[in-house]
Amino acid sequence: MLNKKFYLHFAPAIIIYLLLGVLLLAITKSAASLYVFASLALFEIAMSFDNAVINAKVLSTMPPVWQKIFIYLGIPVAVFVVRFLLPIALVYLVTHLSLHQVLHAALNQPDVYKTALQQGYPLIAAFGATFLFMLFASFLLQTKREITWWNWLEQHKIIKILHNNLALKIILLVLIFAITFGITNNYEILIAMSAGVGCFLLLHTAQQPCNIGSACKNMAFSGLRGFIYLEILDASFSLDGVLGAFAISNNIFVIMAGLGAGAVFVRSITIYLLRNNTLQKLRYLEHGAYYAIFVLATFMLLKTMWHIPELLIASSSILILLFAIYGSWRGSKV
Repeated sequence: MLNKKFYLHFAPAIIIYLLLGVLLLAITKSAASLYVFASLALFEIAMSFDNAVINAKVLSTMPPVWQKIFIYLGIPVAVFVVRFLLPIALVYLVTHLSLHQVLHAALNQPDVYKTALQQGYPLIAAFGATFLFMLFASFLLQTKREITWWNWLEQHKIIKILHNNLALKIILLVLIFAITFGITNNYEILIAMSAGVGCFLLLHTAQQPCNIGSACKNMAFSGLRGFIYLEILDASFSLDGVLGAFAISNNIFVIMAGLGAGAVFVRSITIYLLRNNTLQKLRYLEHGAYYAIFVLATFMLLKTMWHIPELLIASSSILILLFAIYGSWRGSKV
């Protein structure tokens, strides 16, 4: 049974959801927009639930003050910056449109904006998918693993060989880049992928605990780095959500409000998982989140060549997480 504490925890998210709904109704003056708004919020939650799990894991390694900053400052960043300004900036960077043209299209010509976003999607997806692939690889190649879920993969001989062999990792990465270039014949894709790798390597150390006496002596810098890491991770997850939202609505205000409301709930889920030690209670949930990330990153790259319904992407992630929850529950009974 869900107790009073559970409902109180999600009360702020519900209030923000209702306020966004009222504001949207005042702007659009259409009751139908509220239905679309609710659908987009659910869509965002489904697409980003695995993000909440990873966020909780990263937050557990960050100083308490930066955990609070992520909660309070992270919400407006997730709503306005990541889901409104970031797509506009990306369209501006990867197309030949001026910033004024992109803003005008986003606000007044949603079909033109959607087309521009789709044109720039291969480069955007190359960066985001590579960042997520690196995140999955860092999980799969952990040298010290206390809990294993899929032993046939996590304890495979090839994985063990790669654990401490930097040369093989580099060769594998170069091979992947070469295959990608052979398929796409687009050097810009390689640049975007390289940026994804570089960005991950630059920020990945933010996941390391920053205890007194550890190598992370500058708590403020480490916390800031962790905050940036989480926001880039959120942005990588949101890229497909923003593009997929246009299949539900072409109104930028409805899209931003719906995805923003969903993002607020995802942040609330993150904090709930952190405060209730859910990752310790459901021991395979973290594993499920990383495998869901691998599936999402794979779909992101495949979408640059073929159309893949967002429903399939969201359903795949949810099924993997449900399977992980069931496996955790079953394992606790043994």
